[in-house]
Amino acid sequence: MNWGIGFGTELETVFKEGCVIEFTTEGSRELRGQQVGAYAFRTPMDGCFGPDTVDYWQYAAEHRGHILVDAGGRVVQMEHQSATPPGDIGSGSAYVLTWGDVKIGDDHHLLPLAEHWMWTAPNGDTWRVVAEYTNHRHFETAVRVLVGAPPGRK
Repeated sequence: MNWGIGFGTELETVFKEGCVIEFTTEGSRELRGQQVGAYAFRTPMDGCFGPDTVDYWQYAAEHRGHILVDAGGRVVQMEHQSATPPGDIGSGSAYVLTWGDVKIGDDHHLLPLAEHWMWTAPNGDTWRVVAEYTNHRHFETAVRVLVGAPPGRK
């Protein structure tokens, strides 16, 4: 797992000055009961996301994803995947970062809510990590490790 994945660093890479990123508008989509604007992005191989590392392999795949923006212009979800890694290093990674309004005291803040991450190794093993942030007041988190195939997979 690349521990550099984070809510701010991924958005920074997509919008970084000088990076070659192709954006397309996809209209609107429903997310958690509200209509949001949907934008697709694509970066070429050897682009600004840098390489993934698996064992001794490094490969900077093409990256694709979606950015969802609420009516106030705030990013509320980012879906991202490395699109073209060679089979020798697995099928690449995919993840979804989600933000939402959280009430702390009398104020509302746009804060991270969840991260879902998945990677499939060359031997077919799948790693799936889900982090859900639920206690923003104390900035606590919990981790639950499940061994075995995710639901629906053998």
